[in-house]
Amino acid sequence: MADQRTQPGNRDLTPEPSEQRPARTRRSPDVLNLAMAVVTLTASAMVLADWRPPLDPRWLLAAGAVLVGLLLLLASLRPSRGDRANR
Repeated sequence: MADQRTQPGNRDLTPEPSEQRPARTRRSPDVLNLAMAVVTLTASAMVLADWRPPLDPRWLLAAGAVLVGLLLLLASLRPSRGDRANR
């Protein structure tokens, strides 16, 4: 007697064990994308409301550039991963 899965018209909808998907692992949210989304939504709301902050946005941009520069400088002073393994 033939297997019911091979007969036309009878389709077994349960997947084979090799076809089953692995369980999804929960990932944490991407902090950079989340922060940029908040900044973008804030900027668009400010434009729609025609509201200007009391602080000049160019100063905020300059402060952000200084902060990024400092972070890059600190990252370059840290030992590389290959140096840590040799200790």
